[in-house]
Amino acid sequence: MVELRYARKLSQEYDTVIICTKNFSNAFLHQKIIGDCSKTITFHFQFSYDIACAHLEKSRRTKDVGGSLNEIIFQFASNFGLLEKIVEAAHKSYKQIYSNFPKQDYSDIPTIFTRNEETLLGKKLTNLGIDPNKWFSVLHLRNTNWSQVRNTKLEDYKQSIEYINKIGGQVLLTGQNLTESFGLPYLKKEANEALSLYILKKQRFLLASCSGPVHASFIFDVPVILTNNLFWEFTTWSEKDSSLPKMIRDKEKKEFLTRNQYLELRKNGAFTVENIDPRYELIDNSSEEILDAVKNKIQEIDNDNFVSSISQSKFKNGFNQNYFIHHTKSKIDDSYYKKNRHFLEN
Repeated sequence: MVELRYARKLSQEYDTVIICTKNFSNAFLHQKIIGDCSKTITFHFQFSYDIACAHLEKSRRTKDVGGSLNEIIFQFASNFGLLEKIVEAAHKSYKQIYSNFPKQDYSDIPTIFTRNEETLLGKKLTNLGIDPNKWFSVLHLRNTNWSQVRNTKLEDYKQSIEYINKIGGQVLLTGQNLTESFGLPYLKKEANEALSLYILKKQRFLLASCSGPVHASFIFDVPVILTNNLFWEFTTWSEKDSSLPKMIRDKEKKEFLTRNQYLELRKNGAFTVENIDPRYELIDNSSEEILDAVKNKIQEIDNDNFVSSISQSKFKNGFNQNYFIHHTKSKIDDSYYKKNRHFLEN
């Protein structure tokens, strides 16, 4: 989502923009965002892709905006002691993108769905069990073998689900390899790509674990609650978003780590997207913390006011100025920030 919008912006500044990537996570979005301003060439063999990219890098002005870290890249970086370099590259890439979108403005986004597509997808959404006359929120949970430290449990969201239903809303569950659904309408990862995007646009807000869909607010003007955020400085773009970082506890001392201690773990490679040093443990957000964040977000939406009630500058300023957190507008949920202020600011 993030890279595609940036590619569209570049297409307005240059005569030709060539996108080099191995695949798009959502081909429907790719076509809608940049289909009218670029041409995509599919390479069926890795060597031909590599040759083409090498030629373009030497013969054209290039902007490397990286991409999501996957298992292969992680293992390579880990084996050769390059994890810190990978993190630096990720920050550089996202900083390059987000700095080009300093305002909460979506005027550069083209129409994603035609009227006919809206009608068709609306019917499919109804068939999933969503009442078109009531608002709904998407609950996206991650549950994969790769980067298991980002996986979450549906049980921790039960109170929030019950609260949303109680005040007249609905919850649509999405995610991969979920073994239970609590009877919720469930859209699997393998679902129609257009429908997967449609629900992100039509929802009232997104409640999600640390995974790709949290970037929905970069394309659609929809608030996001990012729960169990693994890396505290990896925040989303929109001023309407909020996050709840995972706290880290020293097993021996039975104490939470502060931000500076967290950064030391990251710098030393003791805490990665794949694992954490066994002397420490990651603490999932509690059901009560998630529920508080949901209540806060609904109140913000009702009041059309997403400004934090507490200054969080001390938290942000504790990170390297090269980190892209300084070019995002989201915040940590107010209740969560107040509760963990000491750890987040020191």
